[in-house]
Amino acid sequence: MHADIVTQMDAQAALEKAWLEAWYLQQYWTAINTELNTATSGSKANAYAAFVTTLSGASTADQTTQAGADAFANNADTALQTAQGQLATLQAATAAAEATVSELGKRILRAGVELAELDALANAGATGTLDAAAALRAADSDAYAADGTGAAAKGTRQLAADELVAANADVAARTGDGTVANGGPLLEARTTAQTNWTTAQQALDTAQGALTTALEGADLAALRQTVEDDTAAWNTQNDALDGLAQAVIDAADALKAAKEAQEEATLNCQVAAYDAYRTTLETAMVDRAAALKAIKAELESETIPNPGTAGARCEKALSNGTWRPARGEQTCEEGLCCGAARIWMASGSTEDAAWRTVETCQAIDATTYSYRPARAPMATELPDMESVAFACIEGAHKLAAAASAVAAAVYMLA
Repeated sequence: MHADIVTQMDAQAALEKAWLEAWYLQQYWTAINTELNTATSGSKANAYAAFVTTLSGASTADQTTQAGADAFANNADTALQTAQGQLATLQAATAAAEATVSELGKRILRAGVELAELDALANAGATGTLDAAAALRAADSDAYAADGTGAAAKGTRQLAADELVAANADVAARTGDGTVANGGPLLEARTTAQTNWTTAQQALDTAQGALTTALEGADLAALRQTVEDDTAAWNTQNDALDGLAQAVIDAADALKAAKEAQEEATLNCQVAAYDAYRTTLETAMVDRAAALKAIKAELESETIPNPGTAGARCEKALSNGTWRPARGEQTCEEGLCCGAARIWMASGSTEDAAWRTVETCQAIDATTYSYRPARAPMATELPDMESVAFACIEGAHKLAAAASAVAAAVYMLA
């Protein structure tokens, strides 16, 4: 039943096509005869005859006649000669102006070259030579000045500053009116020794006064023994004071040595950081060149299926304006069909959040398609193939065409 309907529709369509072709041919020759008849008002031949009559007239009021066109040409020639004289004057002025422009152009080019050289050294995008050096110096400076907060270790400056704080704490002055012994350990030791020395000095003065008084009738042997004992005590206190003074001197020397070590460590750190940067950069450049070479070789060795063969892409045309053929039965070779496979993709941490559709030529009875994911940036090896579900889509097109044919037949029979 369906085959008979299709056959009758094809025969009816052929008859209607032949009738339309005959009708269009008759209308074409009728229109040609009308346009070539000079007696027909508004026809091409009638219009051309009017043009010939007008052209042969003697009026010079406008350029619609030959005489008017000749007069216009004479006037135009006179105006041309006048304009040529003015042009010669302007050409001389233009030549002088062009010389000036040429010189200014040279200056502008020189300025452009100088600006390009300056831009290569330093620019808004911080990609110049000086920008790179400044970034390296800034990184070295940050490492040197790191205060230990967060994950960064303390830098050389902070370590030296901590040592300086500790040294200053040892010699810190007393607070307030100075009567409370809350100064640094070395300062308190020196203050104690100084107090002891002052007390000893006062004791010596008292002893000398007592000696003078005692000499008036005292036992000289006993007094001599007292003097020797007091002298020994004074010597002990004086030695303690000398020791504290030497401790202050040693602390000052240690502080000076720490500052010198800080300066040397800073220089060594900067040199080492730059050497490490250069080594890392050169290694990265060599690795990148090798990776690009491997990627190029991989791409050149990849085999792309010819259009219509198994594995070739068969997506439909993007728009009618591309003049690409629409997808049909001839899109894929015999035994193959144009089918679709849905490729699921992840988005962030969410699996199967979206998908892409790939249309390719596969065997008619194929139910799966081997899909190779996109290569990651700078990856030297292609990802493994993945098997995804596949289904032909040409069958749906044929079913839609059959349905349209049935609808047209029903309409013709109504």
